[in-house]
Amino acid sequence: MAFVTLTIATDSIACRICHLIIDDYDLLVEAGIADTFEVDGDPDDIDNDSEYNNE
Repeated sequence: MAFVTLTIATDSIACRICHLIIDDYDLLVEAGIADTFEVDGDPDDIDNDSEYNNE
């Protein structure tokens, strides 16, 4: 099985314990949250829609 590394943009964080949600970019920066993070994924996770002419 093949894996790829996906780079995900951070647009919000949510705490399951206290239910805090930060979804404002400036607050994410102030909190020191990285604007992207990487995860291992399946090649099928990559969205190759026609918007970018990837046919």
